[in-house]
Amino acid sequence: MNSLNSDGESYFEYMEFNKYNFSSEEKRRICEFYEYIRNGQSEYSFIQPITKENLTAIEYQKEFVPDVCMLWQDDNSNYAGVYYKGSLRGKVMFLTHDEPNYAPLFQSIQSLIKNIKSGIIEDFFIPPLGTCDYPSKHSTEEEKESNAILAKEYIEKLRGDDEDRDYQLALIACYLMPAEYLELLIPLMNSGNMYIEQDIPEFFVFHDYKPAIPILQDICESGSTFAKDSSKHALLKLRSNVN
Repeated sequence: MNSLNSDGESYFEYMEFNKYNFSSEEKRRICEFYEYIRNGQSEYSFIQPITKENLTAIEYQKEFVPDVCMLWQDDNSNYAGVYYKGSLRGKVMFLTHDEPNYAPLFQSIQSLIKNIKSGIIEDFFIPPLGTCDYPSKHSTEEEKESNAILAKEYIEKLRGDDEDRDYQLALIACYLMPAEYLELLIPLMNSGNMYIEQDIPEFFVFHDYKPAIPILQDICESGSTFAKDSSKHALLKLRSNVN
């Protein structure tokens, strides 16, 4: 069967997506977007439905994102998938071939598709902060509370015995963390994890979080080498931002 010439329902069945327990609404969105791409309605032809061959090719990634079903691919070996179970269920992440980042970027399949159709998302490289739903400056109070709970959950999973694992957990927390709870990220700046300490300052800048200035100053003076540069750049931006 040439799945990419079938209708959305047939493609969904052929790919065995039913086993991921998508809701009827999620299934409808997946099938409709499949047909939207197949019928050439999108000028962004390098975003395509995933094939069985590509799913097999990235099977080894299941070890790192076991709760994600990959649904789409681009022409650069990058993928977009949906968390189909667990606390992040329904949220969309990108799996890039050059710099793994398992954090949720979009609230839902619907939100990703909307951003693709509008031309905001053209491929599945990790976009700059502020391009996607997460991190957000415009969440409702209910969303902030829910996202803060999730972010705390992932911070509590940090163990310190696996640098790569801890980095991904911290990234998820950073993307979800509302501005009002950013003080929870400050202790991670002394985690000893090179990757975490390098990336967190970007989120302080994104939220224009001035209370981070003292800790960034300390790191610039006496912190680890790998954290000094990112802290210095963050300090310059925070000091130059005028509210």
